[in-house]
Amino acid sequence: MPSNFLNVSYHSLNACERLILLETDPKELRDYSILLYHCGFYEESQKYLELYQETKKQSSDSVGDLQEDAVEKLMTRLNLILMEDGWSRPSSARSFLCNNSDPW
Repeated sequence: MPSNFLNVSYHSLNACERLILLETDPKELRDYSILLYHCGFYEESQKYLELYQETKKQSSDSVGDLQEDAVEKLMTRLNLILMEDGWSRPSSARSFLCNNSDPW
């Protein structure tokens, strides 16, 4: 993966994490999950998608059918990926996360 892509991805993840901390919109959990998925962090993506679904059930905010369909498809895809043996974080992401001193 090109270095620029990794930098943009991690900056996007950092921004999403900050938005989640503000607790203003549960959809931030969904968006963060999607970013994690595209970065190859499947287990973390699944965790945040499940948290989004739990939060959504408790709130009265209705999300469009197309968005909910996309969430369900992503959850199915994550379940299939995680059932496969050998899926793990990309090696470049693993080394970046281990050496990153940014708390976000």
